[in-house]
Amino acid sequence: MPPPEKPAMALADCLYRTALLWRGRGCWHWRHYGRHYRAEVRAGGWDVTIERRRYRLRSLSHWLPSGRNVHIVLSGPSISRIDAPDLLLQGARITVNGSFQILADGGVHSDLYLISDVGYVRRQWSSVQAGIANARALAVDHRVALELARRDPDLFDRIPTYLFDNLQRPYRQSSAWWRRFSPAELAMDGQRCAFSNDADIGFYPSRTVAFLALQIAAAQRPRRIVLFGLDLSEGRYYAEATPERSMLQQDYAEYIAPDFRFAADLLRNTSIEVINASLQSTLPGDILPRVDPNEYLKQLPFADAA
Repeated sequence: MPPPEKPAMALADCLYRTALLWRGRGCWHWRHYGRHYRAEVRAGGWDVTIERRRYRLRSLSHWLPSGRNVHIVLSGPSISRIDAPDLLLQGARITVNGSFQILADGGVHSDLYLISDVGYVRRQWSSVQAGIANARALAVDHRVALELARRDPDLFDRIPTYLFDNLQRPYRQSSAWWRRFSPAELAMDGQRCAFSNDADIGFYPSRTVAFLALQIAAAQRPRRIVLFGLDLSEGRYYAEATPERSMLQQDYAEYIAPDFRFAADLLRNTSIEVINASLQSTLPGDILPRVDPNEYLKQLPFADAA
């Protein structure tokens, strides 16, 4: 009788992880993929194999036509002060984690639902499902793609999905890989952080999904990016069955504020206008100018509607 398949697979995975130890700490994040995940770059996207099933995922280089307004809808409590969520239709809408709820409550869909935290998928699966149902498209990194496919193998057949590299955990590359780019290819603040507007390279996560969303928006070459709910405080707009722990206050001074200042300085030298539509944001106005979200939305011509 042949040996059971499961123990043999477990042994193979153990050997795979042992081999990674020889590659060094920079490749240890590969353990999350094991032998069950393969991704190859193809024109316009990625060919991905997960648990022997093949998927065609897209590149964020081809998500949105240039010259649009992009509204990044984040999870800060100030988002609840938007009087008419349907006015967010005046730009392409990116939502993250549970922030889609304000759009869903107003009968509005998000254009792109960004998920970068595999832990959030595991702990808040029902919320993730609702966010996907509200979205026209999905954006994930490799690790999240693997987790979603394991939970719902048909998901990527139901919704257009865009795949990107997390530059701190790039697929089949060292965690220091991003430091090897030239300044012409990737804007870097020394060895500390990076800001990418090139989806083919990937995006730097910093310590908040808001920074990741800002890069994805900038990669679309929009006319204007407006961040709603960028409070950077401990609270969240939406209710949680099991409250998620937030590290924003701990990471703010050392990582988040310097990274946003670096990004803002870069974007000032482009044709992209960036606005913080949270009057209670911790981020100073000299980094990103602030506006009242309702005053901003009411003055926009509805001709910009998506």
